[in-house]
Amino acid sequence: MAMGLSTPEGRAAFLADEPAYLDRFALTPDQRAAVQARDWAEMVRLGGNLFYILKISAVDPTPIRAIGAAQAGLSLDAFLDIRLGKVTNG
Repeated sequence: MAMGLSTPEGRAAFLADEPAYLDRFALTPDQRAAVQARDWAEMVRLGGNLFYILKISAVDPTPIRAIGAAQAGLSLDAFLDIRLGKVTNG
């Protein structure tokens, strides 16, 4: 499904009618729900590969930093503090 987003035609189809685009693939109901909800952590939990998930993010306005925060189970502010070295362990 995400590989189809590698082409301009695939991205256009996804953006024009996401449910119809998703119908073309054998997604489980849980996978489909995770994609439609942009539940990045759930996509990984369900076996999604991060590189394919990033293809979905490329057609979504969600900033990559927010996806990283979701993957880490952190708020965006906490994630940025850690990534920018403002928080240290110990």
